[in-house]
Amino acid sequence: MIAAAVRLLERRLLLRIAVPVAATAAALAVGLVLIALAGKSVSDALEAFFEGAFGSPFAFGASTNRAVALALVGLGFIIALRANLTNVGGEGQIAAGGVAATAVALYGGVVGLPLGLAVLLPLLAGTVSGAAWGGIAGVLKVRFGTNE
Repeated sequence: MIAAAVRLLERRLLLRIAVPVAATAAALAVGLVLIALAGKSVSDALEAFFEGAFGSPFAFGASTNRAVALALVGLGFIIALRANLTNVGGEGQIAAGGVAATAVALYGGVVGLPLGLAVLLPLLAGTVSGAAWGGIAGVLKVRFGTNE
């Protein structure tokens, strides 16, 4: 009985790992087929991809920056999904937060502040702006029952 339960858990764990890996491999295969159908060199495309993502410290940092931002959007989607809601505005929240953080950093007079505040104020402005943008859909949902 215990051995059967262990096998079932192992099978579920294998599926939880295999499905995302297979989906990633399928997406890569489709992309490579599209590149080949466009008449371009697949090896050159792969080389350009890896060079652009990992070819220099700047490229690696930029790739990591984008990955973290998209992972946070995905996390927000998962949290909303667990609450039986739909969150389709994650990218807009990032854009609104980025614009506000940049505006405060460039024009908000943070240049003369101590290092901690010079970083925290734009971060706070971005957080508040992104939350406000997402809050519009939340208010409409609560007040009028609109769909997200």
